[in-house]
Amino acid sequence: MKRAVVGCVLLLVTACGVRPSGVIAGGAAPEGPILAPVVFFLVGDSLAPAVRRSEGVDSLLGWLTAGPTMRERQEGLRSEVPSGVTLREEVRDGRRVITASVDPRTLSPLALEQIVCTVAFAVDGAGPVTIAGESVTLPPRWCGDQRSRPAEELPTGRVAPR
Repeated sequence: MKRAVVGCVLLLVTACGVRPSGVIAGGAAPEGPILAPVVFFLVGDSLAPAVRRSEGVDSLLGWLTAGPTMRERQEGLRSEVPSGVTLREEVRDGRRVITASVDPRTLSPLALEQIVCTVAFAVDGAGPVTIAGESVTLPPRWCGDQRSRPAEELPTGRVAPR
């Protein structure tokens, strides 16, 4: 009998004070840009961002040289940055320099654009990016520079990141 009374009391107490209510509005979803580290791959000849977990620019450059994931490739993403290339970030005299393990003149204009935009967006689009090799340094580039010219003729004017 004592158990039955305790059970009834517990049942009453657990429902005590909770009133039924309608749906409570939470407001609109937040708006604005998504600020996540991205690597720029290609869809056709256009840049396409892919979100990656990153611990800095060198980490993003590692993701870039690894290329798109299998799923991303199935979705049409590709890269012109050769998989065997090593890219490393340095800051020289306040300039962001990416050192490549190959002569940067051998990289296609789209590969250069992938590198420059990945680095520029990793540092909030701040400043131009210079790509260098063992004995060659290309002129500084901004994300969005023309891609149709050969690497030796790249413009150095500023174009805001897209």
